[in-house]
Amino acid sequence: MTGSPSPESWNDAVLHTQHHPHFMQSLAWAQFKTGSGWEPSGQHLTNDSGEEVLAVQEFTRPAFGLGNLIHAPRVSGITPEKVKVLTEHAKKLRGGKNLAYKIETYQQTDPELIAAYKSNGWVEAYPSQYQWSVTVDLTPDEDTMFANFGPKARNHLRFAMKADIEVNRVPFEEKNIVQLLELVGGTKDRSGAFFRSEDYLRKAWGTFDEAGQARLYTAHHEGTLIAAAVVFTFGKKAWYKDGGSIRTQKRLPAPHLMQWTIMRDLKAEGFEAYDLGNVPDPENITAGAMEGLWHFKTGFNSTVDTYMPAFEYPLNSKQKLWNTFETKFLGLYSRLRKDYWY
Repeated sequence: MTGSPSPESWNDAVLHTQHHPHFMQSLAWAQFKTGSGWEPSGQHLTNDSGEEVLAVQEFTRPAFGLGNLIHAPRVSGITPEKVKVLTEHAKKLRGGKNLAYKIETYQQTDPELIAAYKSNGWVEAYPSQYQWSVTVDLTPDEDTMFANFGPKARNHLRFAMKADIEVNRVPFEEKNIVQLLELVGGTKDRSGAFFRSEDYLRKAWGTFDEAGQARLYTAHHEGTLIAAAVVFTFGKKAWYKDGGSIRTQKRLPAPHLMQWTIMRDLKAEGFEAYDLGNVPDPENITAGAMEGLWHFKTGFNSTVDTYMPAFEYPLNSKQKLWNTFETKFLGLYSRLRKDYWY
């Protein structure tokens, strides 16, 4: 981070200049990514009057011999005016070994904002983060929140409340982490869903727990652990980060009750929104695990968030090659390293 800011000063700047900023813009994420191949840097961008209009966290990494990719993940609070400020910032990074400046805007898709990026010389790029999600508004009272859920979700919750399922928030102790990893592994094997390595997950959970931005929940039935979830927080927003469950003969809806418990706890602590994370494209809900994920998450809110496309500002002539073949580079890296490049 530029100038090694304190967590309070950097996080306060982000919270002041971004709207419901993503946890990837918090200092904890920079601390987590340090040593992973990505070099973090916190930038305070100002307008012509010298007023700070955007604190943005960037990560730089050499991109397959083409130059350095500068990546600003999940930035929010962007307006057409701030796109101009971002563009001037990106222009200063031209030359040397820099390839492109990529930004992924954590906002609902907006034709005016897309036009602003394009008119300032940005081109659409491959998104490294999910493009659709479900967010639950935590500001209504609990009765209204419950009534806003879909009928199947409400029925699952009523059944779970009578099924002797016990949900608790527990510390990130080794015993609990090992059990969580077992559930994640089982979910991965059953669904084919992508999860990062055990070392990656341990480091992420540990870093955010140390920063006071992580919480772990478990669900038991008759003494048996059947579900667990990790939640990250930043500012007034929270995210369902990782989790897993086992299928029981009784088909107990423990994940529903666990998520409802999480929402109630977050609301009681003053959080305003809860992002349940990735869902498939609403126009292409495939059969299998992702379809089940769709029905589970949209049961809490039928409105799906569609995020802005990713954009890149070219910093050298090789950006076109990168933009065209990035997915092939990433696929090769994944096959060789058994990991995700970002």
